[in-house]
Amino acid sequence: MLEIVRKGVGLVVLSSSIIATTTKLQAQSQGSSALERIVSVNIYNEPPKEMLDLIGKQANVVFSYSPKILENRPPVTVAAERQPIRLVLFTAFGETVKMKSHGKYIILTDNRTALSKPFGDKPQVIQGYITNPKTGEGIRNATVYDQKLLLSAITDEYGYFKMEVPYGEMSKQLQVKKMGFADTTIVPNNNSSSFVLLKLPATALDHLKDISKKGENFILKTVPHWLMSDRQKTNTINVGDTIYRNWQVSLLPYIGTNRQLSGNVVNKYSYNIFAGYSMGVRVFEVSSLVNIVRADARYVMIGAVNYVGGNTKGVQIGNIFNRTQSVTGVQIGNVFNLATGNVTGAQLAGVFSMTHATLKGAQISGVLSVADTVKGAQISAVYSNAHYLNGTQVSGILNNANGTAVPCQLSAAINILNGNITGLQTSGVMNISKKVSGAQVTGVMNLASIVKGEQIGGVYNQANTLNGVQVSGVTNIAGRSNGSGQVSGVLNILNGDGTIQVAGAANIARSIHGVQIAGIYNQADTVAGVQVGAVLNKAKVMKGVQLGLINIADTISGIPIGLFSFVKKGYHHIEASGDELFYTNVAFRTGTPLFHNIITAGSRTLNKGGDDLWTVGYGLGTTLSMGKKWSFDADITSNTIAVNDQLEDNNKLYKLYLGFDRKLSKHVSVALGVTANYFDYKDSEVEDGKMLSSMIPYTLWNTQQENGRTSCGWIGAKLGIRF
Repeated sequence: MLEIVRKGVGLVVLSSSIIATTTKLQAQSQGSSALERIVSVNIYNEPPKEMLDLIGKQANVVFSYSPKILENRPPVTVAAERQPIRLVLFTAFGETVKMKSHGKYIILTDNRTALSKPFGDKPQVIQGYITNPKTGEGIRNATVYDQKLLLSAITDEYGYFKMEVPYGEMSKQLQVKKMGFADTTIVPNNNSSSFVLLKLPATALDHLKDISKKGENFILKTVPHWLMSDRQKTNTINVGDTIYRNWQVSLLPYIGTNRQLSGNVVNKYSYNIFAGYSMGVRVFEVSSLVNIVRADARYVMIGAVNYVGGNTKGVQIGNIFNRTQSVTGVQIGNVFNLATGNVTGAQLAGVFSMTHATLKGAQISGVLSVADTVKGAQISAVYSNAHYLNGTQVSGILNNANGTAVPCQLSAAINILNGNITGLQTSGVMNISKKVSGAQVTGVMNLASIVKGEQIGGVYNQANTLNGVQVSGVTNIAGRSNGSGQVSGVLNILNGDGTIQVAGAANIARSIHGVQIAGIYNQADTVAGVQVGAVLNKAKVMKGVQLGLINIADTISGIPIGLFSFVKKGYHHIEASGDELFYTNVAFRTGTPLFHNIITAGSRTLNKGGDDLWTVGYGLGTTLSMGKKWSFDADITSNTIAVNDQLEDNNKLYKLYLGFDRKLSKHVSVALGVTANYFDYKDSEVEDGKMLSSMIPYTLWNTQQENGRTSCGWIGAKLGIRF
């Protein structure tokens, strides 16, 4: 054995030969692992059995082995002073004996036959001890890893590690890292297995301190222990390197192609069957349950729960929960959104949205919206809270702003402002504020020290000078208006610029910088913020979010969300395609590349008897640019399928499509990708006796239900051309 000590960032070359070593290791008690008990052996040219008997008496261990294991073995010579039994046995036998312990028993098996095999038929095994040169004690939880093969091992309480390289692979370089100790490189010098004794000098490396903050605090304290292995957590803390890979697939965070080093890998594309863990995502990540990312994520992330320790750029869609630092784009959660930094774009949640810093854009929640600073729109069915409001705050019951509010607060019940308001304060019952420079709105009473601009009541408003908002259940009357906002039960008309328009029927404005909300129809030349209409939103220039049944715009910098969206200078294509079930399909894709609607129809002739299979569907999609000619598509569609004109069977086909689009010319492109299909149907006989089930190409699973329906799934493909 070759013992090498290198200070600082060093290099260790392993040898399969064995020589004596004087490494001092901590004395082990009789209760220690049998292979780690400390012995002193000094024998010369003795039979192997004599050495085993000597070790057994000295360390109170029992060797269990077949007598054949000692046959044809030469005498051994060993000089070891206070060394672990494992090291003494390796010094005497090398790789020709395999050893393991159980209680006080050490089990030995013959490895000479396996050792004689060529390299490709046996694994390369690298093992040894990592020790502290000052104390001689083993260093626990040090990481030994191969960055190329993504293999890793963690030292145990004795500083021992063992790494088996898969058959046919060979580790050419290993890194040894432990927080507070110098980085060291191990270079195996041949194809055989190796044993190393490495003294790892202490040092103070800045990158290890950073890893502790990013890794230990985030991973160990936040992510549940059952979701991540201890080995992954240790590697995250120890390893400062960032590994880049094009793709990865994982079943769970600790079962995947990136193995136990996933916390140090930045993937371009990532697919997690149940849950996954990585350092970062550069383009796309999807999971059926949980996505965990230590650092930054972009451009599309889809999962039941998305947990990002860094920043998110693009679209983050969580069926339950989204968590990140800052957001540039859109964060959509069915239940809860949390951004510990800034949000620039939109934050949409079915229950609760929270932004710890500044919100620039729109925050829309079914129950509660919370932000430190709002510049744009904050909309909640129950409660909205902002320390500083510079935009819009809308709630079904209560709005609360601790500081200055500019320029709008809306609530069905009460508005409370501890500081000043410059803009709009709206409530179904009462408004309370120290000073208002803009508007107060209530169904019964307004209370304020000073009001300059808007007054809003449940029946009638009148003002000589309007510098903000007028809101009434019936009509608005003002002598002069600069037009920061209007709210009415029927109709608002604004010839100038405004910050907010809220109407039960319709809003018409030249320019809106904030929110335009109507029960039926919104129209504006320019909107910077949010346009919410129950039926139709129309704008020439839209900067923000359109939310309505139908959205129409000439140009948009943001997202239209609705059943149908059309952007004149946006994304709209007619697609002709075919797949394994329907050979002829037509789809209209309209909206923006980041978020668009898909309306589909298709047909197929089943047989010579003239039976036809029809489908119509609707879906949502997103497109990410990958250069001048290439882009990546992710679509989700729901389709109704009928045999002839029979719609009563309610046959449903759900598709998830992932594919690529290649431009052939300015207006023509080819799309190709794979689909995940879920089909729920009631089988129907057709004229020639075939069943609907016979049209399905194949199934990965097939379930017969008691009500006569069938559900199944398969992986398919789609090829199309777009105009």
